[in-house]
Amino acid sequence: MTWPAYSEYKSAGVEWLDQLPAGWEMQKLRRICPLTTGWTPPSGDEASYRGENLWANISDLGPRVLEAPERRISDEAVMRARIPVSPKGSLLFSFKLSIGQVSFAGQDMYTNEAIATFRKSPRLDLGFAYYSFPYALVKNASENIYGAKLLNQELMYAARIPLPPLDEQRGIAEFLDRETAKIDALIGKQEQLIATLREDRTATITHSVTKGLDPNVEMKDSTVEWLGAVPAHWTVSRFSRHIAINAGQVDPRLEPYRDMILIAPNHVEAGTGRLVSTETAADQGADSGKYQVTAGQVIYSKIRPNLSKVVIAPTDCLCSADMYGLAADPDQLSTDFMLYMLLSQPFTDYVIDSSMRVAMPKVNHDSLGAAPVWIPPKDEQVEIARYVEARCARIDALIAKSTEMIETLREYRSALITDAVTGKIDVRKAV
Repeated sequence: MTWPAYSEYKSAGVEWLDQLPAGWEMQKLRRICPLTTGWTPPSGDEASYRGENLWANISDLGPRVLEAPERRISDEAVMRARIPVSPKGSLLFSFKLSIGQVSFAGQDMYTNEAIATFRKSPRLDLGFAYYSFPYALVKNASENIYGAKLLNQELMYAARIPLPPLDEQRGIAEFLDRETAKIDALIGKQEQLIATLREDRTATITHSVTKGLDPNVEMKDSTVEWLGAVPAHWTVSRFSRHIAINAGQVDPRLEPYRDMILIAPNHVEAGTGRLVSTETAADQGADSGKYQVTAGQVIYSKIRPNLSKVVIAPTDCLCSADMYGLAADPDQLSTDFMLYMLLSQPFTDYVIDSSMRVAMPKVNHDSLGAAPVWIPPKDEQVEIARYVEARCARIDALIAKSTEMIETLREYRSALITDAVTGKIDVRKAV
């Protein structure tokens, strides 16, 4: 929907905003609203964290209303630091690191020193500030040599903010509450659709690689409890009999390894078998041993196996010590089929169970080698892999479309808020 502009504007007098409605003012924050900041107990002072006082960190901000921060501090810590309480209903604003995160305090609480607390003021509606400050305050930030935004109490107090009359502030907040709720509902529907499509993707892979494509095929008990029945003509065996795990590490600081692509878990998309980015060992500053992988071999992440990070190596490369390079016996196992088998839910459940037996979720060499695998005839493997690839491509196209729609909605949401809190649009008749 298109919203009208105001009938009359005047110069805003700041570099980041050309003009504002004639009835608005550019006011310094110190003249419209008090602020306070919190405190963090010294590292190692464990006693200060043994208490019942709610204590918010930047990581807690994000929900519109913050009810229960993860951490607590003691009465003694509060008294020693003389930190003011952030009362219920006040606006919490992060001005360090993740600048511009906001939440309303759902209860009386305290905060760390990276959060500013804004209280009710005769000149400022906090509902308006909830939308305005993440834009207007950040526009008043300075930048370090790397271009990162920097704010402190002095900069915030000196910040100039576009300020409508109080009744108009309330109307803008009411308008944005309503309109952003509509947008968020649309985003939520698309996110749910993506979740359903991802479940369908996993189900497609799992059914195809464990039951085959012929719905009338004779089945047999696999003798593996978590696998169930498989086609009678398939072989059920051990991982190590068909797949070799690459051994022997190389020094990524030396030629030719330093210029080779180095694949780590963060380069692989969870659950899809896709490589999302590539960097050389030199680009990553790698200095510890890595495994060599030949083009066409499979790379499988041994850490956090619940994420199912597995990919076919696009070229001769290296993989991190947190991953396994896997070479299938070419006479018995198709690499593409192996990829989908490793992505299937039964195999993932097996490695998750194996990894939970150690302190850090990680599937070790012996557990992986002992994993049951199921092997159709080679030509059937190729047929199954082609079918799964085609089905997943259609699902991925739908996911991409929904993802693009979410991004468009988020951009529209952000632009709508900015236009409303700077007076580029007049929403008074829309309230």
